Amino acid sequence: MSTRSVVVFIDYENIHISLSKKDKQIDPNRIDIFEKTASTYGEVISIVPIAQWANYRTHEEAFAGHGINPFSVAQGVKNSSDIALVVECMIACYEKEYDIFIIFSGDGGFLPLINALLGKNKEVMLFSTKDNTCSKLVQRLKDNHFWIEDVFQDQLIDVVAIEDPCRELLKTIYFGLKKNDFQARKQLFHFILKHPEFYGDLNEEQAGALIDRAIKQGLIYEDNMFIYGNKTRVIGINYEHPFIAKEKYITDKLYNKNE
Repeated sequence: MSTRSVVVFIDYENIHISLSKKDKQIDPNRIDIFEKTASTYGEVISIVPIAQWANYRTHEEAFAGHGINPFSVAQGVKNSSDIALVVECMIACYEKEYDIFIIFSGDGGFLPLINALLGKNKEVMLFSTKDNTCSKLVQRLKDNHFWIEDVFQDQLIDVVAIEDPCRELLKTIYFGLKKNDFQARKQLFHFILKHPEFYGDLNEEQAGALIDRAIKQGLIYEDNMFIYGNKTRVIGINYEHPFIAKEKYITDKLYNKNE
């Protein structure tokens, strides 16, 4: 009896954000768990982790370190990961001879894709997170659905919560960056001085210390870049901070009245 061929598609943003809401994340040092899990069903021919990888550099490098090429989608384009996963999955269905399709995601938008794969007599298996999975997916696949928290139990690590003062700091720093698309440190610096309603009535020294604190806490990063020939201290949000993904939704909802 020949070994069945397996292809794996990972909606990594869906998995990462879903786990972060539970104060968990997949240990980048154990990223090979995807391949190990898939290999129990047959010969793994291809693994396709899809995300806007600028937000998950550590995890992207972990995949690459295991010989898995992450599939990158356009930054900031809505549903770009979902669209890419559907397209790549259907290409694999019609142009390749895979027997088993394993999908990591709990997004209900993939139900038509799963129905299409089943209609082509493909075996489909789904791994997703508890409390963040469309019930129709579970009902459709029944015994071929598995909870990531159970299967990946030993590969999940706890994330450290941001203390309350730091959480408030994140909200204000994030708001400034989000609304103004800052690049230079001095832009954020002047924004802080001009908006005491968000940051308090700070002098220049205190404003600088606030930015330094955000950098020290890992909420934002700072680097040097040459812009028009001039060296500029560039800053940005560190989306790899364990709680950034969770807090992003809080701040988006909190400030959407200002959109």
